[in-house]
Amino acid sequence: MKKFKEQRPGGEATQQAGDLCSQIAYRAATATFIFRKGRFGEPVDFYDGTSGPIHFDGADGYLVKNSDGVGSKVLIAQRLGRHNTVAHDLIAMVADDAAAIGAEPFAATNTLDVAIADPQLVTELFSGLVDSCRIARIAMVGGEIAQLPEQVCGQSDLPYIWNADLVGIASKEKLLDGTKVKPESAIIAVASYGIRSNGLTLAQAILKERFGVDWVQQRFDKTTWGEKLLTPSLILTPFLVDLWSGYRSEPRAQVEGIVHITGGGIPSNLARLLRRSGLGAEINNLFTPHPEFIALQRLGEISDSEAYIVWNMGQSHLIITDEPEAVLAFAHEQRVNAQVAGRISNDRVIRIRSKGIEKALLEYPLK
Repeated sequence: MKKFKEQRPGGEATQQAGDLCSQIAYRAATATFIFRKGRFGEPVDFYDGTSGPIHFDGADGYLVKNSDGVGSKVLIAQRLGRHNTVAHDLIAMVADDAAAIGAEPFAATNTLDVAIADPQLVTELFSGLVDSCRIARIAMVGGEIAQLPEQVCGQSDLPYIWNADLVGIASKEKLLDGTKVKPESAIIAVASYGIRSNGLTLAQAILKERFGVDWVQQRFDKTTWGEKLLTPSLILTPFLVDLWSGYRSEPRAQVEGIVHITGGGIPSNLARLLRRSGLGAEINNLFTPHPEFIALQRLGEISDSEAYIVWNMGQSHLIITDEPEAVLAFAHEQRVNAQVAGRISNDRVIRIRSKGIEKALLEYPLK
């Protein structure tokens, strides 16, 4: 097990390497901004490399662009032969990212790379796409299906890779760029619905090591591990957009920042928002992790510190506000599970009272 822990894919070391690669890519991307300097569609240097605002002369807002993919969760869908919920993960990743910076998503395109063009597979995937776009209130306005038999590999005879590119719009005064965050503001945690679409590589490595190649059929919590990890991501875009008011409507509560808990867990995603304000966070009342997270920790000997970096551990978003009662009231109205989890602090440290197997006090200094 020790050798596996040191070499496992998707673990903390892999996450750190991935974060470094993201920083390299973001620095390279921002170096291209000068090519539009003083021209129509000049990009804005923004704290969050996942969604980029673009300025338009004479407009009162920004166009926002981002892209993402389903990742290794498609391997589980291929193993189970169930593809109708994969689009929920695809749309949740791009639409919730945009909504978290104060943008209202309205259109997207997608690229589906397949080894073999199979109409039944595409029908199943795109039936889920229509449903997920309905939930997120966006239109899928274009895309491409590419047959790449020598490039696309997977866990079935019909492997695929699925990515999407999204467009949103944000009012200048509503952009959640981290500058509105204030000391002592409340941090509201919004509960996740399963593992979502991050940390699946590590989860699959742990389960394969413990149960072998047929781990997807191993029983867990009245179902199987495969079905548990294929649980579709909850799309919270409409709740988030309506909360901070959308492009032209009135807010239900004053929001200072929103964090989408994706790759990097709470520490990396929250840190990106807080760096601009120079503040930290004290988080002591998160949601209890779902049983699958605790089981994965025990099976893979995963510390709480690593678990909260790799997985969402029961939280899909964090909302920073000085009107927590209003946020919670709207969440209750929308049947969204939310609770006060902590507050913004004056020091540059994120402290988390974990609810994993160790119940540890975790500290992540902002760099």
